[in-house]
Amino acid sequence: MRKINILKSPFCHVCFADGINAGWAILLSLGLLFSSIAHAEALAEETYSEDEGWHLGVAVGYGTVTNPLYNKRNIPLYVLPKIEYFNGDFAWTNTQLSWTPVQTRWGNLALISQFNEDGLYFFDNRYSAGVLLPLARPPQSPLPGGQLPADNSVRRGDISNIADRKLSYMAGASWSLNLENWHFSLLAVTDVTGVHEGFEAFGRGEYLLQWGSHHLALGAELQYQNDQLVNYYYGIRIQDRIKGFSPYGADHGLNRALKLRYQYHWSDSLRLISDFRYQWLDSSISDSPLVDDKAVISAFIGVAWGF
Repeated sequence: MRKINILKSPFCHVCFADGINAGWAILLSLGLLFSSIAHAEALAEETYSEDEGWHLGVAVGYGTVTNPLYNKRNIPLYVLPKIEYFNGDFAWTNTQLSWTPVQTRWGNLALISQFNEDGLYFFDNRYSAGVLLPLARPPQSPLPGGQLPADNSVRRGDISNIADRKLSYMAGASWSLNLENWHFSLLAVTDVTGVHEGFEAFGRGEYLLQWGSHHLALGAELQYQNDQLVNYYYGIRIQDRIKGFSPYGADHGLNRALKLRYQYHWSDSLRLISDFRYQWLDSSISDSPLVDDKAVISAFIGVAWGF
């Protein structure tokens, strides 16, 4: 028997649509459900003992993730799958692989691999990607070397023909701590696919409430991304400038987010779930000519069934 969270992440911000490669869509859908472990740990009261092996689930409802990129449409959320496999201290959850060698009453230490989510904003088909992210907005950062661009105007061109931004896979470690109604976690991961060789870290805190079948979580999050990761996705390259975008070199960023989650449990396997997240993007991201918004909003409400 293994103690786990049923619906560690209530939704994955991924849905299927006509006209996309089925295999790639399935890979993204499975991976991004648990790349969102970086954003939402389950309510502490939801933990229960369950046999090792396969565990499946699905949530059906309606939601959206706003896309901060210029001239890119928001990402709809309809069908959210969950596929898990547990064997001892090892777990495969959608496409996140984890090993938890330390499990105590106060906290768990795990080694984790998961997708980085920034690359999903650049997918041409909005139905093939899903995202949730955090936010922040200090004054505009200077370009590397301390030199401000001579032309401070923002010029934009054809974003559909900019240089390709690839999806990266990250690996690292996490630590979670439970103190009665409080849950805290730290996660640090680095690119292991050689896409940008960047690094990001998350710090999260949640206050958990339960009365009867009602479960409520109020949370906050900080996300640090180093300059290699931010500049890969949001910096302007030569091909981007040819397509009309202003020159821009991105620096490291600190994003901040607030989260609200509510669930109503009809049974152990059937529940109403809802999730809202507001993320302020750091100026190193929001000042990029590729970006049109200073925040990312993700929201979902639906019915989840685990079996």
